[in-house]
Amino acid sequence: MVSSSKILVANPTKINLQNKSRVVSGVNLVEVESTKQLESMISAVRRGLSQIQKSLPCWLFYDTVGSELFEKICQLPEYHITRTEKQILEAKAAEIIQGASQDLSLVEFGSGNSDKTRLLIDAILEKQATLHYIPIDISSEFLLQSSIQLLTEYNQLSVTAMAAEYQAAMPILVEQSISPALILFLGSNISNFDSGEASIFLQQVGKYMSPSDRLLVGVDLVKETSIIEAAYNDSSKVTEAFNKNLLIRLNREIGANFVVNQFDHWAPFIESESRIEMRLISRVDQSVFIRDTGESYNLSEDEYIHTENSYKYTITHFNEISQAAGFEIEQQWQDEKGWFSVVMLRPQLNQES
Repeated sequence: MVSSSKILVANPTKINLQNKSRVVSGVNLVEVESTKQLESMISAVRRGLSQIQKSLPCWLFYDTVGSELFEKICQLPEYHITRTEKQILEAKAAEIIQGASQDLSLVEFGSGNSDKTRLLIDAILEKQATLHYIPIDISSEFLLQSSIQLLTEYNQLSVTAMAAEYQAAMPILVEQSISPALILFLGSNISNFDSGEASIFLQQVGKYMSPSDRLLVGVDLVKETSIIEAAYNDSSKVTEAFNKNLLIRLNREIGANFVVNQFDHWAPFIESESRIEMRLISRVDQSVFIRDTGESYNLSEDEYIHTENSYKYTITHFNEISQAAGFEIEQQWQDEKGWFSVVMLRPQLNQES
């Protein structure tokens, strides 16, 4: 499961960008729209529901309601990911920042409410007088609310909030003159990528990094199946509401007629793939019409729509992916149970900046 970021890992293709910048309550808000983004919902739905194994991309989760539901998920007792990562950052934030350059900027892909980020902000402001923070998230309204809250808490902070897909945000970061920068990809957002997608994403980030920049990644590790599955099938059914909100969004935004209570949520761990699969299982034989595609899609009883993957890594596997993408592990920190790792990556010396 990702934070309220849009996971769109694509082959590096040209995207037409339209940037809108405005200052709201002290936050410099940059909204990046692309022709790809405007067209992607309809095309993604048509493509995903036309397949034998029906699927919908996980970035559709993150409207404002979905972003708020995800923050509730992060507080659940079963959701070890946020809690364990935060414990590591609480214990090691000063150590993580210790070797960082002076006059550091902080960039975060999939910033959410920036809760854990505050631990790193505090550590950085122990070393320098001011800090420029650049959170990147696809939900503009949620991003703005979170950024305004940060400014009320930190007088030394300036915030450039980028409402954008990851790929669209990367070239604009270069225009911000942010180096040296610590770039954050926390919350095990990397788990939404398979090995190939993770490598592409890391390569894309590395292309815009200088030798003095660092990338800090949260990685959820392989552990007992019961622990993993509990995190995505909570007893309070918040994750179920999060998963079904995707259908509500499609009903609202592209004229679908999903009957939400005719779907069940289930997220099994597929050991052979080392991943959680989020599913919406049809309770009956049904047909769904989508106004903006002009098409109907049939689902049989017990047929499911695959809405998200969450891969679980070993450190050895993650190191292999990082090296293939042009990075070296500079340091890594784990919790006592070995459930989660926070990994500091640096560009390999033979990589172009």
